[in-house]
Amino acid sequence: MDIYLTEFGSKLKKSGEAFCITNSKGEHYFSPNQVECFIIEDKISVSSDALQLAINNDIPIILSDKLGNVIGKVWQYKFGSNAKIRRKQLEFFQTEIGSELGKEWIIKKLKNQINHLEKLSSRRKITTYSQDILKMNKLIDKLSNLNGTPAEIRENLMGYEGNISKIYFKCISDLLPEKWKFKVREYQGAKTPYNIVLNYLYGILYSKVEHALIIAGLDPFIGIFHTDNYNKASLLFDFIEQFRFLALEQVTTLFTKGIIQQNFFLEKEDKSIILAPAKKYIIVQEFYKTLERSGSLSNKKNYTYKNLIKLEARNLATSLMNL
Repeated sequence: MDIYLTEFGSKLKKSGEAFCITNSKGEHYFSPNQVECFIIEDKISVSSDALQLAINNDIPIILSDKLGNVIGKVWQYKFGSNAKIRRKQLEFFQTEIGSELGKEWIIKKLKNQINHLEKLSSRRKITTYSQDILKMNKLIDKLSNLNGTPAEIRENLMGYEGNISKIYFKCISDLLPEKWKFKVREYQGAKTPYNIVLNYLYGILYSKVEHALIIAGLDPFIGIFHTDNYNKASLLFDFIEQFRFLALEQVTTLFTKGIIQQNFFLEKEDKSIILAPAKKYIIVQEFYKTLERSGSLSNKKNYTYKNLIKLEARNLATSLMNL
């Protein structure tokens, strides 16, 4: 399991050969084989012996801000790319074949958005989205026909992707209860509840995907299409595309099924809103149920989504090494 420490003043320490977490509810003990990852917000105390126990058991410790954005990580020094894979990434990702792989990941994301709208339309017997879905499919066809190196097709690709996503998010907003509707997709500094929760779920997903890339030996900073767009882990932003549906479908479920309530948000002095720390665990629990569900990706079935992420990262590393 992944353990989130968000309560102000909580402590993580070592007790014997186990982890001990102290918070307002008392002391809680976990053996290393129970823990896959610790995600820790600020104002949490971590002892050096707990750090060493985590490192010795290949358990990463992710540091995040209150919005769920990763700001740092602690894990074994052996995690990380070897020189051969890094060279392969640099060589392969800048070729036309590399750009086809990046397109494939983005197209998977966009087709998942369409599948999501089709499922929602079927359940609610809505027919008004047929034209929107048709537009999205036509744009995907145009995107699929883009050719060239990543640098040559990047700008057009991002344009098509952005237009398809605008249609998707407009449809999703229409489906939400009136008080949760939103006008545009917001990223950093989101002000609307839907976008705040989606960004928080993405923060969780980013940490899972980046960890999978690193333990597979890949360099998260050597990517395909996002290289020039982010001074961040560009492969992470490319590779995660095929898994974004996990957060997208989850956030819609949270709002449409009434799991999210008004008390999940706190208003700050400047009138902006943030997720209430005491409610984050509910969102985390629901998302982890999704990650533990069996799913399929390409021809791979009967894996949990959590393990599919790891499997796809290992397969990418193996493919690069065999070039």
